[in-house]
Amino acid sequence: MMEQGQNKLRYLQDLKERVTHNTDSAGSLSITKETTDLKNDFEKLMNDVQEVKNNLSSRYDLLGDLEKSNKLLLEWVDDTEGKIKTAAGFLNDLGEKRANLEKYKTIDKDIASYQATVSKLEKKIKDHPNIPNQNYAETIERFDAIQEKVKKMITSLAEHVQVHESYRDTYVDTTEFIRKVKLDLQKYGSSHGDKAQAKEKEAKLETIINEFSDGDNLLRNVARYSSSAVETSGEEGRDSIKQEEYQLRYDWDQVRNQARAYLKTMKKTIEAWEDYELSLIHISEPTRRRGMAGGG
Repeated sequence: MMEQGQNKLRYLQDLKERVTHNTDSAGSLSITKETTDLKNDFEKLMNDVQEVKNNLSSRYDLLGDLEKSNKLLLEWVDDTEGKIKTAAGFLNDLGEKRANLEKYKTIDKDIASYQATVSKLEKKIKDHPNIPNQNYAETIERFDAIQEKVKKMITSLAEHVQVHESYRDTYVDTTEFIRKVKLDLQKYGSSHGDKAQAKEKEAKLETIINEFSDGDNLLRNVARYSSSAVETSGEEGRDSIKQEEYQLRYDWDQVRNQARAYLKTMKKTIEAWEDYELSLIHISEPTRRRGMAGGG
């Protein structure tokens, strides 16, 4: 259509040249002015049309870019919302809690990588307020909600892991302490040997019993940390922690009772040795005296 207008404008200009040759000066000036005005109006129209085409092309490119960015972000949002919705509540053991924390840390890294896309969408929406942006705004809103939830989950899960690690470390320390005491009791609990060995074992057993306070303190720490770990664990995890603590206390009570029993036996063994030695003195004394009398 614009090409037809250009052809007609050229035809009109050619016609003007022919007509003005046969027209007086006043008429020639009028025709020339009308033709020039018409040419200027047509050129302005062409410029306006070109500007509209450029704007439409720019708008088309902008919408295409926005759609592409929104689609990319929306796919991630849909996928991530599904991961968050299927996340379990309180987990049972330390390994599960650590794995869940790492999952949310991975999502947090994804959030950082998509932040540039979100910023790009926000800027273009702000710079072009006339473009329909409801879909883009909804996607950004969902992204922000995920970001906020992930931040809270990381803080909460990190606390759960730290509490369970404290319980586990104290539990392992206490288990190792009891194991070493059991080994010492096996080593020093037997009453076999001479009197010197029995007295040495008695001293070792008394040292072990005097250090019972260390074990008691460890058990108190286990109880303190286990209560916090129970509060942040699932039902199976709570039952497991309670059973571990019960078994630990039972083992400790057994060790304490055994140590005291061994010490009691060892003291009786030493008394028996002393009675034996005294009997030897009593038996040998008459013989010694007769020997001394015979020699006199």
